[in-house]
Amino acid sequence: MRIILRDLSYRYNGEAGVTNLNLQVESGELFGLLGPSGCGKTTTLRLLAGFIQPEHGHVFFGDEDITGKRPEQRNVGMVFQSYALFPHMTVHENVEFGLLARGVPKKERGRRVRNALELVQLAPMERRSVADLSGGQQQRVAVARALVIEPTVLLLDEPLSNLDARLREETGQELRALQRRLGITTVYVTHDRAEAFALCDRIGIMQHGRLIQVGAPQDLFASPGSLAVAQFIGHTNILPVEHIQEAGNGWTAQTGPHTLFGTRTLPQEPTAALAVRPHEMTLDTTPISSKNTLLMRVSGRRFLGADMEISVQDGNLRLKILQRFSQSRVPEEDSQVYVHIPPEALIPLAR
Repeated sequence: MRIILRDLSYRYNGEAGVTNLNLQVESGELFGLLGPSGCGKTTTLRLLAGFIQPEHGHVFFGDEDITGKRPEQRNVGMVFQSYALFPHMTVHENVEFGLLARGVPKKERGRRVRNALELVQLAPMERRSVADLSGGQQQRVAVARALVIEPTVLLLDEPLSNLDARLREETGQELRALQRRLGITTVYVTHDRAEAFALCDRIGIMQHGRLIQVGAPQDLFASPGSLAVAQFIGHTNILPVEHIQEAGNGWTAQTGPHTLFGTRTLPQEPTAALAVRPHEMTLDTTPISSKNTLLMRVSGRRFLGADMEISVQDGNLRLKILQRFSQSRVPEEDSQVYVHIPPEALIPLAR
């Protein structure tokens, strides 16, 4: 089921929740909404579920405009961050509730409840009261309750936030596998970049109620379109730009005392900064090129197992560089090294 959001706007007490939101989620896709708290992710999910109505715009499931439909008319499964379980019911009864409401026969209900509870590793607890479960166990009941109805659209609001690290990874992969098998169009809200990148087909990054970039995880990582996106994704070096101009088959940018040459296409908006990934730079004791080779001082080292993180500095310019660990290649602190930045590795960032 394809989802289309067209010019969607909603305000809370005069404050923008989402503004002119336009998005298309493809049928069977697991789409992530990623951003900090208060950016509009959950508001978007609530608009999709029908819990709130937009002030402007429309929501389409396929070719049908479902904007005015009530939640129970949308065939949507939703997992809330706050669980929203029935405390007086058992685990089995909570998971079964949606099937009862849909008139599913008893035998089929039992089979589907068992399958859902096995998925979230709670089958032995099906007769326990949810009030006796830990927070993480309650969250897994909520996941099972959403999945058991095999919805047309699945909405997940921080579904793994209360699980420990091992179960978070395991349950996330199981959710992904089930979503693929059933082909359920899914919108997945999270503030966890690693979680979104590991699970989602595409991701929309939100800020202040607006989508600021949409793309596959690898594309967002390799080519952030703005300074805000690069800062939120992290794992990159941000270099301030004082001046930038076209030069030859690329451009030159001034950052502090250094002039850097790049070849990537400049954004249409003014360039605010440059980004370069830590693993795309190289260190050497001698200059390997006259272009983009900076003499810097090693200010710190951090062992990361297979990799070594080297911090270098020249005045106010600080960079972190990742290189494969080799005992003979780790520079000493306070030593001077040449840092080479390939021109194609410099990413110009719009404001």
